[in-house]
Amino acid sequence: DRSRRDIYNTPQVASVIAAGFELISGMLDVLVPTVNEIARECAGGPKASYRAWRMVKIMPAHYAPMDDPAWQSSAYLRLLYVLDYLAGMTDTYAVNLYKKLKGISL
Repeated sequence: DRSRRDIYNTPQVASVIAAGFELISGMLDVLVPTVNEIARECAGGPKASYRAWRMVKIMPAHYAPMDDPAWQSSAYLRLLYVLDYLAGMTDTYAVNLYKKLKGISL
């Protein structure tokens, strides 16, 4: 249809969509290993890094319920929590957080 051809395929829109893909994958690359590392320590495993403890504090506590045995034992559940956190962000908030996580801005 015309809108798809004339609007959604323009270089400007394509660049915004591509940036969105990078933003989401970049945030997942940071947050998923973070919650996995924290969960291992909470379940009695090796001590999580200082970096992981700092990163997990970025997320509201209800997205990382560290005292929940189900959260500690299920990588799938942790992924769902991270995805829920990301899905609830506004575009502006997500861009600003991504810049902070990647050290682009403070």
